Amino acid sequence: MAFCKGLLVEQSLQFAYLVLQGQILRGGHQREFERIVAWGRTPGRFADLDDVEEVGSAEEAVRDADVVVTATSSSVPVVDRDWLRPGVHINAVGAAFPSTRELDTRTIADASFFVDRRESTLSESGDFLLPLQEGAIGEDHIRAEIGELVLGTAVGRRSPDEITVFKSLGIAVEDLAAAEYVVARAERAQAGAVVSL
Repeated sequence: MAFCKGLLVEQSLQFAYLVLQGQILRGGHQREFERIVAWGRTPGRFADLDDVEEVGSAEEAVRDADVVVTATSSSVPVVDRDWLRPGVHINAVGAAFPSTRELDTRTIADASFFVDRRESTLSESGDFLLPLQEGAIGEDHIRAEIGELVLGTAVGRRSPDEITVFKSLGIAVEDLAAAEYVVARAERAQAGAVVSL
């Protein structure tokens, strides 16, 4: 099992705290994270998270990372291609409007780009639309949807040095899968309470 340096780059209060907890939770059963580093515009944001090292800049957080998680509402990129090592995987889960972006154009152009839903990406994702408008990529730059990868009808990573980006804008089936996972984990731990609605 590979050891990875897991990271989160966070700029807004919006939902990054929960995203970081969720990414650690989901990733934790599939791979071990040697080190988890977080950056946020508000210092101390991650003080309550065990085993998370807070750093002073986005560059410091992502440089040499194996996995980067972004959860921002930024209108300008917070991740620069020059900071990323070959083989990095990025889960970009924020910046969900055509005028917002977390990743610079070179990162998008150099990466194999995966999405939760093509139609949403082509109408909502500034991370995709802005490089498209700049002429750096075409609509065919989207390699596959996550469902195609799960079904085996599309190929994911093709080489260890390939940079991959999964841009998630959020779809209902992802929310349902996350809820099912949390409920199953709570039931196993005998935590929480059942409430009738």
